[in-house]
Amino acid sequence: MFGHKNNKISLVLLIFGFIAFAIIIAVGFLIINISKNGLKHSQSGFSNARNFVQEVKNFDVEQNYQSQMTALKDKISSLASVDAVYQNVEDVFFNVRVPEEKREAHLQALIKINQLKDSGEKSVEVVREKVMELVRQLVNSN
Repeated sequence: MFGHKNNKISLVLLIFGFIAFAIIIAVGFLIINISKNGLKHSQSGFSNARNFVQEVKNFDVEQNYQSQMTALKDKISSLASVDAVYQNVEDVFFNVRVPEEKREAHLQALIKINQLKDSGEKSVEVVREKVMELVRQLVNSN
């Protein structure tokens, strides 16, 4: 009754439909292009960002390690007992984050210090010098 008066398709509705169809086609084309090429580029971009963040973290770990070992070396030089030297070495050696390239040297130094401890050396000066030499080698190694 009321809806059958004007059976023509409105020009505005036709233009709106054409624009909507064009947008749908463009979005589909964009999604196909991104899925083919875009993931390769974005993955390499993420990989580069991850590498950069990892380098920054490694630099921070290296700087922290150097400062901890230097502080240990300074502290050992002022200690008066063998037990205090060994206790400070264990505290620092087990709590510091070690850079990947220094892990083997760090472990070897700890093994040598434990061998020195097991040998029963009682002279504070001898223990201090040997431990300080091992820590100095860790600080100076690149």
